[in-house]
Amino acid sequence: MPKFGAPYDSVHIEKSLIQVAGLTGRSAGALERQFRTRLASSGFTPEQRRAFIAVTPVAASRFLSTGGTPREYFAEVRNAGRTLALLNTPRASVILALSDYEEFSRSVFSTADRAVGSELSRARCHLHCALILLVNEAYSGVLEAESRLLEELLSAEHGAVDSDALNRSFLRSILSHVEGMAAALFHKNQQGLRLLSRTDSPAGKQKNFTDLPCLRHHSRAFSVSNSVNTSGILLDQWRTRSETVWSIPSGSAVLQIAFNKASKLYPRHLEFLRGILTRCSSVAARLNREIWLRGLSLRMLEVEELERRRLARELHDDAGQSLVVVRLQIELLEMSLTAGSSDASFATALASLAEIRTLTEETIFGVRRLISDLSPAVLEQLGLGAALRQLTNRFRSNYPVPVRLHLGPLPDLNPRLKIVAYRVLQECFTNISLHSRAKNVNVSVTSTDNMLKLSVEDDGVGFVVEEGLKLKNRFGLLGIRERVTLLNGKFSIQSTPRCGDQGPDKCGSGTKVIVTLPLTGEYPGRNSL
Repeated sequence: MPKFGAPYDSVHIEKSLIQVAGLTGRSAGALERQFRTRLASSGFTPEQRRAFIAVTPVAASRFLSTGGTPREYFAEVRNAGRTLALLNTPRASVILALSDYEEFSRSVFSTADRAVGSELSRARCHLHCALILLVNEAYSGVLEAESRLLEELLSAEHGAVDSDALNRSFLRSILSHVEGMAAALFHKNQQGLRLLSRTDSPAGKQKNFTDLPCLRHHSRAFSVSNSVNTSGILLDQWRTRSETVWSIPSGSAVLQIAFNKASKLYPRHLEFLRGILTRCSSVAARLNREIWLRGLSLRMLEVEELERRRLARELHDDAGQSLVVVRLQIELLEMSLTAGSSDASFATALASLAEIRTLTEETIFGVRRLISDLSPAVLEQLGLGAALRQLTNRFRSNYPVPVRLHLGPLPDLNPRLKIVAYRVLQECFTNISLHSRAKNVNVSVTSTDNMLKLSVEDDGVGFVVEEGLKLKNRFGLLGIRERVTLLNGKFSIQSTPRCGDQGPDKCGSGTKVIVTLPLTGEYPGRNSL
């Protein structure tokens, strides 16, 4: 919105102001008293009435008579308009009141109008329009400032990783909006007040304020001046550094803002800040729940991996060992039968034993593969690179498709990150073997200073990603996405059905899965529960 300057702040308007103010001066006192009475009868507060007077020619007359300039007066009108907006005065009421003033003040100018003619009437009209434009500009300025603050807060919501970061961002934005010196956020409970965050202390050390009279004192908004009383100021440093401290409660949250000069927060400020506090508390609670759930999900994955290892040990120590003993017994029985009679019945028995031995060996191989799938020992012993090579070689042996594996240098990785990367490739190989009908597969695993990237691409039939993720039997893809998300990673699938599956206009080239996982940062875990 254009600022009140050219063409409004012109020599012509200034001339009109001087002319009208000069004629008003002789009746300024009577006009002001009459206008105040009319405003009071309309229900306006004393503070609103003072602001109304500041945007009338009565104020202009007094301002100019003390050496002020028209431009300085217009700046005062803007300030008065802003005050009316912050006092929650409806804009329409302001315009009606100014029109009412213009109407009843005509009697003062009636004689002058007849003497001067239409020139004074035009000057009054120009000045009236200019004042309304200035008030409208002031109201719009208040709305624009609030909109900018809401945009900042929305951006902070999207960028916050936890409630501490959210609180700090909210406090910084609020502090800039009200032009304060420092701000602090407290949480109110049965024990008292607990410091959550403050802008003048990066560490934000938590402190409890358990004085119950003080707690009751913070159930309503108030301001404290250091020259009068400091009992309501919660932070010791502010009692000597600040001139004014405002305290604004909202639900279980209490916001305190320190100013290095005498400052006032108007009703619109307080309502707006209460709404922001309510929003901040709601978003912080949601972030805490998400962190708790993420930690719980990670713990469930840990339990799943522990259960996999337990099952693998049980299979190895029990079923695996028993099957090996069975195979040895069969081999011994074959040897003893071979040394005996060469009767046809013995030959048949030997053939049956050979089949049983073959089946037992296949079962042993299957159990060993299952043990490896459940808990890849090589992952713990030799690291992610060796485990992925072993997984790829096993896929090659079971699924006769060329697989190109590119492994870049990999640093020492977090155990959770290693198991997630392994499970992602394992699930991709499973999907390729079951669904893709691919003829070539490319796997790439690389790392940068702060990111691990895993890419799996095939030239199979492809599928419609949105529909595929909705299928009830596609838990594998959802599992990949869930595991990656829990580690603050990114997961994407690029796939389009090949020609013939969805028509000639939708020819694809297989499927590509890309996963990126951060190498740094803490993951929510047991301490988050």
